[in-house]
Amino acid sequence: MTWVVGFNGFNGVLCVADVQVTIEYLQKGRPPIYLDCLKKIHRLWDNAYVAFSGDVRVGLLLIADLQANIASNFRAGMLFTVEDRMANLQQTLRGLYELHSNGQTPELQLMFTFVHQPEESLRFQPAVCRFIAPDFRFNSSQTHEVDQCGSGLRSKELRVIAEFLAGRRSDDVQLYERIFSKIPIPPNVATVKKARTLLTSEAALTSHPGVSKIFCSVMAERGTNQLFSEEDHKMLMMIMREVGLRKDQVNTRADQLVTYVCDVPKFKMQLEMIRSIYPFKYQQLCMDFARLDKRADYSVLEKLPRFVEEFHADTSSIKATSLCTTWAEMASYMSKRGIPVAICAATA
Repeated sequence: MTWVVGFNGFNGVLCVADVQVTIEYLQKGRPPIYLDCLKKIHRLWDNAYVAFSGDVRVGLLLIADLQANIASNFRAGMLFTVEDRMANLQQTLRGLYELHSNGQTPELQLMFTFVHQPEESLRFQPAVCRFIAPDFRFNSSQTHEVDQCGSGLRSKELRVIAEFLAGRRSDDVQLYERIFSKIPIPPNVATVKKARTLLTSEAALTSHPGVSKIFCSVMAERGTNQLFSEEDHKMLMMIMREVGLRKDQVNTRADQLVTYVCDVPKFKMQLEMIRSIYPFKYQQLCMDFARLDKRADYSVLEKLPRFVEEFHADTSSIKATSLCTTWAEMASYMSKRGIPVAICAATA
């Protein structure tokens, strides 16, 4: 029981996961135990991470084997991708799942977040892909889509937050107003850095069994914020404001958003008005846009984005370094607390 979120943004990729484990005894009648102790997001390669929800033992063992498989077969400079390799990856995942599931079919979902260079392109693109055991069918997210797995999907509040990030206003008017009262229409686009802040700050105020208020995240940003020099960026923003771009600052329940609003029909009308009434000004705008486009450094989009891990703690004493990252660590953690591994199930 957990909440794992993957966000495929226009300027990068993000994965957020809580750290709670639900311990359920096989003997009926005993209440579950909730422990904030598990890192659910793991590095696979320079350009890829994977997170999981479901059976902790199978998930951690499978990921450890997958890491070892990649480390032994990849060379420096190679990149992880699912393009043209989906069937091989699914076969590998099925084999590892069967190896560790002892003839059972425990629940397991894997959320891959990575950046890759699509065929015939030098520019890096973000990607989110989720696989569902036992057959490991997959769901691939498009740009600006949010994908989720885990018991957090059953939380109305967490659903409202994820829908907002995806640019959709929830049908639950009361909950939406509680969290986003000052934002009647969700933004259509969000940067991955703002998505990370929004998800972790708002989710930390939400209570749902099996989901902690502490989160881990990993994020990779493309170099879109380095396309222009500081001077050219100021010039671009000045031009955009002249044709209708509006900057606002609004608060959510736990965060602050800086939004840029552009009404496309009004934008086109403004340009047409300038063209018809102030033709020389219109010509100057076109020349300015062309000059900025020529000076933009698009080569930054061909550089491998760096993944950055973050630990988002509440007021508790839990540290990122204390989280379990392998099944051996998790089993030891349970044993030290008098929880017999043989007669209970650990679920993320």
